[in-house]
Amino acid sequence: MNRIKSLTLCLVMGLAFSACKHDAPEQAGEMPATVATTTPAGEPGKTGGSYASPVLPDQNNPRIQLLLRTFWVAEYWVNHADNSQNKPNKGRWWRFNPDGTFTTGQWEQTFSNGSWVVFRDGEKELLHLDAADDNLDMEFELQAISQLQDYMSWVGTKTYKMNSIAVKATSLLTMPTKAQFGVTD
Repeated sequence: MNRIKSLTLCLVMGLAFSACKHDAPEQAGEMPATVATTTPAGEPGKTGGSYASPVLPDQNNPRIQLLLRTFWVAEYWVNHADNSQNKPNKGRWWRFNPDGTFTTGQWEQTFSNGSWVVFRDGEKELLHLDAADDNLDMEFELQAISQLQDYMSWVGTKTYKMNSIAVKATSLLTMPTKAQFGVTD
């Protein structure tokens, strides 16, 4: 009788443990799993739509520390496939928040908000931007950083068909203005 109870107990415990599922660790090159968050339309600087739930960035990563310091502005936007897109994209900016959210716009105008994440894909460090406005979703490989850490080069990836785009991002303490960059309409 004790044997039957022991076997039954082992069987029940085995079934209980097999029902427990451990989260799979993230593989290199995979973005963290997230859940969609909806942004209400009508709020200043926000458009209706959804973006992935923010993931807290690794505050020990030097590139993330750099991204969090200031506004990052496209001083130069080079689209090798369509040069007509270069000038209209000058002055695009991103403001990254430590909670994994960001705001984006151009010059004094705000376009959208969303979530951002930096992750590794082999040797590459990628910046993924998921905006509430799906037209502003982007992904860049973070490349060179100037010695004074006031410039970065970002190269678009195949995600969102941005692999023909290169950006020289400039660090500014405030939202950029056309006057700062000598732009006249």
